[in-house]
Amino acid sequence: MSKNQNTGRIILNEEAKSSLLQMLESLKGDGEYLKITPSKLTSWVVNRYFITSFEKEKKIIEKDHFNSKGYLRNVLKGIEGEDDLEKALQTALARVNRTKNRPGRKRKEKTVTQRPEGSE
Repeated sequence: MSKNQNTGRIILNEEAKSSLLQMLESLKGDGEYLKITPSKLTSWVVNRYFITSFEKEKKIIEKDHFNSKGYLRNVLKGIEGEDDLEKALQTALARVNRTKNRPGRKRKEKTVTQRPEGSE
């Protein structure tokens, strides 16, 4: 990378930051003569992901970041008459419902504890 190249800043969440630091630690532990910074590794990972995986996972990313409120607002703006209203809303709600249980989305897990027999 040249110093004149346009750059940008990225803010990582805690999980991504932790993963990045673990990768750096692993790389530096394995390669005594590596010269790598967090920025260089992040750039390498993003470029590599774009080349190898982005197109395959694009639909999942779109589902994970789908803005249902914005989508519905846009649908409502495009409705011209009451005849179109019901059909447009049914179509829009069908799309919103397809994105409800998105893969990759973390949900809080409920822990269920069982009582030992006879402890009631």
